[in-house]
Amino acid sequence: MNLITSEEGADVWNDDADLQHTDIQYVLNVLGIEYNWSNSIADSIPIINVGSLHHKSEQFNNIIEKSASTYKKCIILSTQEPWQKDVIDNVLETYTNIFLMDCSTHLEDKQYHERYMPFPFLFVKMFSLQQQLTHIFPHIKYDRQQFKFNCLMANWRADKHILYSVLRYLKTNKDFSLVEENVVTFKKPTFEVGIGQLINLYREIDSDFCDFSIKGVKTFQDRQLDDDVEYRNNVRAHPKHVYESTCISLICESMSGSTYEETWDSENKIAGIENIDSRAYITEKSILPIMNKHPWLVYGEANFHKTMETFGILPHDELFDLGFDTQGNPIKRAFQVAEEVNKYDIDFYKNIISDPQSETRKKIEQNNYVLFNTNSILWNKLTKQMETYLTNFKDYND
Repeated sequence: MNLITSEEGADVWNDDADLQHTDIQYVLNVLGIEYNWSNSIADSIPIINVGSLHHKSEQFNNIIEKSASTYKKCIILSTQEPWQKDVIDNVLETYTNIFLMDCSTHLEDKQYHERYMPFPFLFVKMFSLQQQLTHIFPHIKYDRQQFKFNCLMANWRADKHILYSVLRYLKTNKDFSLVEENVVTFKKPTFEVGIGQLINLYREIDSDFCDFSIKGVKTFQDRQLDDDVEYRNNVRAHPKHVYESTCISLICESMSGSTYEETWDSENKIAGIENIDSRAYITEKSILPIMNKHPWLVYGEANFHKTMETFGILPHDELFDLGFDTQGNPIKRAFQVAEEVNKYDIDFYKNIISDPQSETRKKIEQNNYVLFNTNSILWNKLTKQMETYLTNFKDYND
């Protein structure tokens, strides 16, 4: 395995200073896949770990070009970020000896290209003490809920802005917004952002919302969590009160691997937007509530819940209508998700969640088992997938 340095553009959080270890080895350790370090290119799998380096940057392109000319074949790796389809297509078409492995999942649950190897690395990294610390609470109380849901959104992104706008826009019976009535955090942007073009594609449906959301780029203020844990790159934790004081974890997952195209609804004669390469990006945001035995619902990529099910993790379709999961328009999907999580009163949730025999509690236990039992469908699938990727790489053009 051959590495690049941060001076060459790599942006990896937890590589050793002596460059003798990197993310992929920690991942193989957790999966139980045997490997050896080799200084012989002929006997090794060259892995170029770029970390969080932006996939549309000049440095990324330079690393790809240098790697393609240096190695007979190699893997460009990010265990931290997903890459967008247009970049993936361009690299694979331009360089026939380059394999790409990012922190994503299969496009439409199928192998998209023999040299594109997406892998949901965060499942593994959450269990790797060599990479980070994950703080969980084995026994949360189910009789202390004061709010319907929590929705924790740190650092500004367009997807978070959309969901936060929706939660601020929708009112409860008491005429408060869903933000005010629940445990919701948000960070305003610290840089200039242009979200108007995306939001305005919803204008024919709700012009007032579009004005509200676009104005919110300037007017929305930070909302912080009471008694929060200190943020550190290598620590994944939420305070216990987040899970005990709320009934549901409403999760805003990243859509940074997505690309969209404008559409035209000929029947209603309005413009729209559709996701054209939906691939679930599964991060600690979704994994932590399951580890802490908390019911969850995700605003993420289209078909996110379906993808989780392929790993043996059961969505809470006994509580929510997951029809929104196939909705390609991210703004429509945000409204549908918010309406689902808000459709019951808090007493309904509390009665179900406090009952150890309810279907919801049984799913909570089952999903927790799938995460922590190393012989579960999740871990068998992850191990087999990585072994297949590495075998296919070694066999390619040999």
